[in-house]
Amino acid sequence: MKSALTRRQALRAFAALAAAGTAFPARSQFQDPLIIRPEITGVDPRYAAYATDGPYLHPSTPITIRTRASDVVIFRPNNVTEGRLVVFSHGALSDPLTYRDLLWHWTSHGFVVAAPLHEDAVIESGPTLRKNKAGEVSEWPISALLEDPVAWKNRLDACTACLDDADLIQAAAAMKTITDRPVIAGHGYGAYMAQLLLGAKVKGQDGQRLDFKDPRFFSGIALAPQGPGVMGLDEGSWEDVAGPMLYLIAENDMDFTGQPAMEKAKAYLLSKPGYKHIGFLKGATANTFFGTRSSEAERKLFQVTLAMTVAFLKAYADYDQTAFKDMTTDFFERMALGIVDEGRR
Repeated sequence: MKSALTRRQALRAFAALAAAGTAFPARSQFQDPLIIRPEITGVDPRYAAYATDGPYLHPSTPITIRTRASDVVIFRPNNVTEGRLVVFSHGALSDPLTYRDLLWHWTSHGFVVAAPLHEDAVIESGPTLRKNKAGEVSEWPISALLEDPVAWKNRLDACTACLDDADLIQAAAAMKTITDRPVIAGHGYGAYMAQLLLGAKVKGQDGQRLDFKDPRFFSGIALAPQGPGVMGLDEGSWEDVAGPMLYLIAENDMDFTGQPAMEKAKAYLLSKPGYKHIGFLKGATANTFFGTRSSEAERKLFQVTLAMTVAFLKAYADYDQTAFKDMTTDFFERMALGIVDEGRR
């Protein structure tokens, strides 16, 4: 509990400093500005470039601002005049800082990441979400949360507010934030938001078809997405998901939905063909997306996650032709020596 409160206090402090116009110290003020990249042997230099830090340093801490819908944590590079916007939605009961290794990696390649702090984050509403029964273990009613259209709408509003209030993000990032091809990315419950905003349709509790698509989002990244059979999704939900998408599936990820990996992969298989990509991470768990690297296998799985997500961002946000070519071949499968199965359609 203590660490959660400390994190919440830190986020609030960042928000207050940002509102007051206080400049945050750059990481280079605390250490040698030289970027130390771990060597990756036996791979193409392009793969090493995707999987290791990019050319830009970043501050030691993110900034938190307030949009019309929620607090938003801003990850941005230092000394860059402009960068394209990525909106990131965290998983249920999580928060943006849990994904800091992934999000800082994206900023090191020149992107500005805006990560809403959703109401279901433990540091926001954890104590009120938890249900306690006398003499029993505490319960978290996550299944009810995941099936609640009101909760979906609140999360979606927090994501779209990052576009509505892009001027606030630009001011906080202190650089031009380009929003003509914004990317929506997310993990778990956040991947559900990415799918909905790119056009996946779901059934509400009354059976009515719900469409939450926001055409302003150009492409999406879904880390541990959901397949049909949960959260209002069915076989026809992805028929109108026409924009570019990257789906990353962790083979051994057992989340709140209880869906096995191959069921999650149906999000890719059922989506409208054209600019769709999938990476099936062999032996990976949910921790792969958090950057857990307690073993060599976990380190390599996170490495390929970094590489594929950066290449996707470069291909579809920056229109980098080399990255696009790499996304349309088995480049990452070869470079990662088969720990990821790639697909495209």
